[in-house]
Parts: sequence; structure tokens; C-alpha cells
Amino acid sequence: MKLELLAHLQVDHLVYLGAGDLNEETVRFLETIPKVTLVEAQSSLCESLQERFQDMEHITVINEVIAGNEADTEFYIYNLIELSGLVTVENLKTFYPGLRVLENTSVKTIGVVPLLEQIGLDAEKNIVLVVDIPFQVESLLDEVIKAEVLNGFSLILCSTPTINHEVKAANSSLTHKLQQARFDYDLVSLLSERNGLDYQTSVYRQSSLLQEHKQVTEDLIAYEKRNIQQSKEIKALQTQVSKVQEEAKTTQSEQKLLKAENSTLQGQYKSKQRELDRALKEHAGQQETQQSLFNQLQCQNKKVQIDLHNERELTDSTQAHNETLKAELKTLQQERDNASKERESVGSERDEIKSQLEKTLRLLQAKNNLLNEKFEQISRVQNNNSKLNMENEQLKKENTIHKGQLTKAEYQIELIKELLVP
Repeated sequence: MKLELLAHLQVDHLVYLGAGDLNEETVRFLETIPKVTLVEAQSSLCESLQERFQDMEHITVINEVIAGNEADTEFYIYNLIELSGLVTVENLKTFYPGLRVLENTSVKTIGVVPLLEQIGLDAEKNIVLVVDIPFQVESLLDEVIKAEVLNGFSLILCSTPTINHEVKAANSSLTHKLQQARFDYDLVSLLSERNGLDYQTSVYRQSSLLQEHKQVTEDLIAYEKRNIQQSKEIKALQTQVSKVQEEAKTTQSEQKLLKAENSTLQGQYKSKQRELDRALKEHAGQQETQQSLFNQLQCQNKKVQIDLHNERELTDSTQAHNETLKAELKTLQQERDNASKERESVGSERDEIKSQLEKTLRLLQAKNNLLNEKFEQISRVQNNNSKLNMENEQLKKENTIHKGQLTKAEYQIELIKELLVP
């Protein structure tokens, strides 16, 4: 019940029967009232209220189960917590088929009149009575009327669940009884929703005060309009939150796919890098082997040149003694012929070695071209990897923005819920 709607009235003492779990707006309103008495039947809710108001001396919390008269009975806690009380599930099943009992305990009730006498009512002050106990409002007020203590209150607020949005008209039995007790029905109906239940709030004032407080009706109707508008805004925000959540899920899926693709590309890059390292090592080994072979061929060539030089010197010496040593000349000529043949053989071997070196160089050039192609492939893979990393960072930024929007929307929803839910 939105008690803060009474903020413009002079309230000296507020007695709240069935306080339950109060919202922040109601708490702030209660802080402005000189004296407040909260009565709650459930121990857990009562402990929560006592802890909440432990530093406020003007607020008193009483843990009592209220009934028309004192009696030993059962208190039922239902899965719809708002309906918890003394009414049995059989009497409520007709209106709420899904209702079930979570827990029931034996309790001793206190009569509403003795409770009000215990609280104490000062006739010279403006005292407001709030009755927010489902399906017990009329029986409790009957006892108050019979005891003739109703005139101690200047204003009575009653909150009752409605069935299928039916609104009790001003000619109900309760209204008739209160009118006989000189309380006028000040508001035809004010509907609100609380934890899935529709509630009708009825306001009754002493006849002498009716004309003085007509503004309350206008305020309550205006509040109802604001409540409807806020409900529409909540639905719109919930739609936006759902869209943001779907976009966030899509972004997360895309991010996971990009991460998987990035991991695959990195694995391929590392594999090709290892292949390239092996190829470079093999190429370096082949170069060392070919260099060693080339050095050996150079040594052999130097030896052949030295042999040729020696043969030339020997030939020159032989020609100087040609006239005297003809026989030796023929022998030397034969040796020279043999040496020429050997030189030709060495020349052919040198040509073969040269041909082999050329083939080896061509093979090295082919392998070098292959390595260049592999380097180009690795460069393309690295470029693709860089692009993917940039896209991944962009997606992370968008995801962060979406999360911020989602957090902001959720905070707005929670804030509106706190403003609407009592």
C-alpha cells in the first residue's frame, strides 16, 4: 500500500495492521510521522522490520496474530505469501486454484480491540488506521465498530485483494457499516498490483473531515495514472533488455567462433614456422656439405696445376737436351703424351664437377624460390591474424558497450520495481 500518498496530510500517529515487507518509499514516509506502530503476524518479517527500524525510536514493531477475538488457531503460509494468514486454503481455492500451503503453525491470536487498547489512542491527535490483512478487513473492523473505538481514528485505509479485477462498490456491507459509524467512503476504487495480486484500496474519513481532504482522491487517481505509465515503461525497458541480451549472446557466439578460428590460424602458423625452420636447417647443412666439396675440388685443381707446372719445367729441360738425348726425348715425348692424356682426363673431370656445381646451384635456387613462397604464405597468414585480432578487439569493445547498456537497463528496472513494489 502506497502510504506516502498521505504525505500532504497531518498524521500524528499511524497504526498499520499487517505491515509485511515495506518498500523504500513507504519507509521514507514513515520516518516523517511522529509516531508509528507496525503490527505483523509472521516472525521472519517482524524481525526484518525490527532490524530495519532499530535506530528509530518513534517506530514500534509488534509481532502479533490479529483476529476478531482471542483464540487458539492455525496460521497458514501459502506459496502466494500475500495471502498468508488465518483463512484456510479451502476457502481460497475457489479464487486461486494454484494456491497451496507451504507451512502451518499453531498460534494464539489477539483481539483487534485489546491490541488497539494496548497501543493506546490519543483522541486529540490525527490517528490513521491501516488494515492490510487479506480477507479479514471486514471482520476486524466489525469488532472495532462494536467496541466504539473507531472514532479514535480520523482516517481508515483498507486494502483487499480483488477477484478478476472486480471492484467493490461504495454500497458494500463494510461501507454501509462504516457510514453508520460516521465514516464516509472517500474513494470509489483504487486498483494496484502487488506480487501478482490485484488490490483495491478503500479510503474512509470521518464525516467532519471529508470536505477538508478531497485532494487525496485526486492524488490517488493521479498516482494510478502514473503507475500505469510506469508499467508501460517497465515493459518497454524489459523488451529493450531482452534485445540487448540477445545481441550480447550473438556477440559472444561470434567472439567464440573468432577465437576458435584465431587459434586454428595460430596453430597453422606455428606448424609452418616449424617446417620453415627445418627447411632452413636442411638448406644450411646442404650449403656446408657443398662448400666442403667445393673446397676439396679446389685443392685437387691446385694439385693438378702444380703437376702441370712441373711437367712444363720438365719439358723445357728436355728440349734443351734434345740434340744430345734423342732417345730420352722420345721417352719424354711419350711421358708428355701420357701427361696430356691425364690433363685431358682431369679437364673432363673438372667439367663434370662444374656441371655438378651448376646443377647444385639450380637446385639451391629452386629451394630458395620455394622458401620465398613459404615466407609469402606466412606473411599472408600473419596479416590475416592481425585483421582477426583487430576484429576481435572491436567485438570486445562492442560487447563491453552492450554489457554496460544491459547493466544500466537492469539497474533502471530494479529501481522502478523498488518504486512500484510495496
